[in-house]
Amino acid sequence: MASPATLTALTVEHLANALGIDVRVPRFSWKLVDPRPGASQAGYQIQVATDERFTGSSIVWDSGQVASSSSVLVPYRASGDARPIESCTRYFFRVCIRDAGDEWTGWSDTDWFETAFLDAEWSGQWVSGSEWSDQDDQDASKPGGGHPAPYLRREFELSGTPRSGRLYAAARGLMELSLNGSRIGDAVLSPGWTDYNSRCQYVTYDVTGLLQPGENAIDAILGDGWYSGRIAWVQGNKLIGTDTGRDQRQFGSIPQLLCELHVDLEDGSQVVIASDGEWTWTTGPVLKSDIYDGESYDARIVPTGWKP
Repeated sequence: MASPATLTALTVEHLANALGIDVRVPRFSWKLVDPRPGASQAGYQIQVATDERFTGSSIVWDSGQVASSSSVLVPYRASGDARPIESCTRYFFRVCIRDAGDEWTGWSDTDWFETAFLDAEWSGQWVSGSEWSDQDDQDASKPGGGHPAPYLRREFELSGTPRSGRLYAAARGLMELSLNGSRIGDAVLSPGWTDYNSRCQYVTYDVTGLLQPGENAIDAILGDGWYSGRIAWVQGNKLIGTDTGRDQRQFGSIPQLLCELHVDLEDGSQVVIASDGEWTWTTGPVLKSDIYDGESYDARIVPTGWKP
């Protein structure tokens, strides 16, 4: 007799449909829904596959039937044989459990997660505009120092119909990205604060719906952020990094971008567009941007050929 219990809220690393995780041992969680008083879990089984039909060869991990009440952050390969998780791959998973009455549920609905880079596998390079000099105003009571934000662009062509697209992007500083004139994501101050001496964060975007056969273009606007901007008040009303010029910023002197666009075409081929020497740059209406001093924007300035 099958258990009347059902499973909901399947997650990987606390995320439903997790896009861009970069851990080799992802952790799975789920919730038990059972109308019976005192219901509980006595065991579980997890399957992970590269095919949502869970055909034999596509299953990379089958935990087997495990006697355990655990349902939060159960690690991959906790039991049974498993193949290593690979970079830039979509996986599907499902769970069933044994209840306190020794009855097993059916399989849960299938959920998925997708990996990003598990190692230092970037083929892109850090890119930005040329070095520049600050304005003279360095006093916190008289904001005005800064420089124009670099506008970066890469044009490319796709020879076929795109089936899926993933953009992996990191910034030393802040980034605002667009593809074919449409902004990518809705976050501001992305990719957020980090200690650049220890790590640099990156973001994974699903850009499938923004790609098109033929001509395409990626655009990026970079801001100083916490990398090369003013991040704290010290020594009275002076700001970190402003006493002796940009070379004394907290982490670096100019904002930079590192990115890779992976496009799978309908014919089975893949195109990778990485940040490299093929990118062009210019300046535009953002004359300066700073977390404390704010932004100066001149709407009269439009970079030539910017955004198709």
